[in-house]
Amino acid sequence: MKIVTADEMREIDRVTSGRFGVPSLTLMENAGTAVAEFVLEQYPSVKRIGVICGKGNNGGDGFAVARKLHESGKEVGVTLLASNSELRGDAAEMFARLPVPAIPVSSKDELKRGPASEVFKTEILIDAILGTGFRPPVSGLYAEAIAALNASAAAVVSVDIPSGADADVMGEQTGTVARSDAIVTFTAPRPAHIFGMLTTGPILVSPIGSPDEAIISSLNLNVITPRDVVSVIGPRPPAANKGNFGHVLVLGGSLGKAGAAAMAGMAALRAGAGLSTVATAKNVLHTVAGFYPELMTEPLQQTEEGTISGKLPTRRRIDALIQGKTVLAVGPGISRHQDTAKLVRSLMSKCGIPMVLDADGL
Repeated sequence: MKIVTADEMREIDRVTSGRFGVPSLTLMENAGTAVAEFVLEQYPSVKRIGVICGKGNNGGDGFAVARKLHESGKEVGVTLLASNSELRGDAAEMFARLPVPAIPVSSKDELKRGPASEVFKTEILIDAILGTGFRPPVSGLYAEAIAALNASAAAVVSVDIPSGADADVMGEQTGTVARSDAIVTFTAPRPAHIFGMLTTGPILVSPIGSPDEAIISSLNLNVITPRDVVSVIGPRPPAANKGNFGHVLVLGGSLGKAGAAAMAGMAALRAGAGLSTVATAKNVLHTVAGFYPELMTEPLQQTEEGTISGKLPTRRRIDALIQGKTVLAVGPGISRHQDTAKLVRSLMSKCGIPMVLDADGL
């Protein structure tokens, strides 16, 4: 799954509507449905739910969430951090469809002491204040609302992203950011979803109508999801055997670093490979073999320091071992010995099967 920037996400939405004919209101409706379904699935026994909405499209998503939850029989309260007249476009349309009254708030006092304060006493809070298009810092009424949300005892489900977070930041967030127990975002994750430590709970990326052709990213970053691997790890034919699911050859290990090669070999089996062989320096072969009986092992000539030799007989032996293998993994525990490094470079230039380089192999 591609990781996209906030600007790219806006362009994806624009192209989805302009080129592929999916109305923006439909995207918002689908977003609201995705959040509501997540809440109903994860918190089935909850009766009272509060929805805190900003005046932008994130708030429009929140209005759709509130309507869907109300239709499912939940008691829903909605607080709007603006006046009704400030709403525009799709957000205004979703507000008009609300089956419950939304309490508008224009000051800190109204937020803390008026009827709007009741929303913070619910069991679940839906954070629909600010989305991934926002650029920090947060100030004024929105900052007060986030502070009240953070002080509440309710579980918080974020719509798109915790309010106040910068979607493009790959590290720790700064400034006022809403806490989050779960995030439901849409179409594709932004960098902060993957690298930003925004929540200790689940992050759901829900498709809402954008075709794959519209999802374009310049980051060249992807995150592996169950959808990406389901075809590989799905049910296997009853008559299948280990020879039907590939054979991984791991080249690694050295004196004092045998464990890395053994764990890489076992990881290949746990990931679904039918067979896994670890080729390692002969003086650590017994250590590798002793980790897991499922692993096959092959001894290789070694240097005086206990690393895999890069001399011609060893290279020829490795060439023979590669025959019939599906993929070659090079690097775990292999060391940075000069002779061994020459071997790795030689393999890179002539290996005829897919190769994964890791650890010292890099």
